[in-house]
Amino acid sequence: MELAVVHDMDQAALLVELGQLAAELVERELELASLAGRLQAFSIRYLRTVGAKMAELDRLRARLAEARARRDPLDSQAQGEADAAREYARSTEEAANQAAREPASAQRFEPSPGLKTLYRRVVKRFHPDLGRGAEDVERRTRFMQRANIAYQAGDEDALEALLAEWERSEAPTPRAETDRPARVEAEVASCRARLRVIAEEIQALRNTEMCTLMERAAEAEAEGHDLLADLLRVTELDIQLARDQLEAVNAT
Repeated sequence: MELAVVHDMDQAALLVELGQLAAELVERELELASLAGRLQAFSIRYLRTVGAKMAELDRLRARLAEARARRDPLDSQAQGEADAAREYARSTEEAANQAAREPASAQRFEPSPGLKTLYRRVVKRFHPDLGRGAEDVERRTRFMQRANIAYQAGDEDALEALLAEWERSEAPTPRAETDRPARVEAEVASCRARLRVIAEEIQALRNTEMCTLMERAAEAEAEGHDLLADLLRVTELDIQLARDQLEAVNAT
């Protein structure tokens, strides 16, 4: 009898811990998805504002590197720099063109309280770390990927549709009492592991140059300044400088 009581107490403690971890997991997933959404929107705004000029600048720098390489065909370093400059210019132009095709609404990500609440429901309902078995985890992962796309697009209807689809397709999972403690322990370990991964992913996003630029732009906006407009003006000056350098190299 005493062993049974201890067993029940241990299981109850595990269930309490699982509940706490699951609640924390919901909030941390929301934090990660929100940061990713803000970064994606700011990247589009940055590229739509400055991207075309940056692409022009990189094309000029590529032409400048090529002109310098032509002056000494045997200089392998100059040839390598020209190749790298061409590739960089190509990637910049592709990114700018892709951003230009995005709708204007994609430049801002400001999730409403209703959207956040709906996303929390999604995470609680089909987070992969609450899955049982490889097939269930894989299915939940697919649903979460779709949910993150919908959330970052600000699409409440898509999230509602995902929840409805989940309810229609969810199959009941038998819960054998004999393996329940082991299952709860596994879910606790999985939640802990995911929380560690989320913390690392959030930090990695915050360490990016784009995130630093986003934070600087937000600070400038709060003070009544437009940082991206300033960057555009600087880029235009750099374009003129690159043109002058290219003309000077071609003239020699």
